[in-house]
Amino acid sequence: MEKTVICCLCEKEVNWKITMTPGVCYKKYMDKSHRICFECWFNPTSGFVLENRSHKCPGCMKEMPLTNVSYNESEVFDLTDY
Repeated sequence: MEKTVICCLCEKEVNWKITMTPGVCYKKYMDKSHRICFECWFNPTSGFVLENRSHKCPGCMKEMPLTNVSYNESEVFDLTDY
């Protein structure tokens, strides 16, 4: 069974393997950092990575609970599969 997390932007439950974490949150909380799904991260009109958007962690701003995602460091994810 795949582990799921809540996207801190759209607040949908998603597979943790198809999420990314804001750098500022990861530096502070590491594996417990908030997660953003690929759809919210790369959305061409409202995505987290757009230049004109704030890059503060939306999960921290909303005071959402932290996640706890651990993974096997030898595991490699091919992002072209998603």
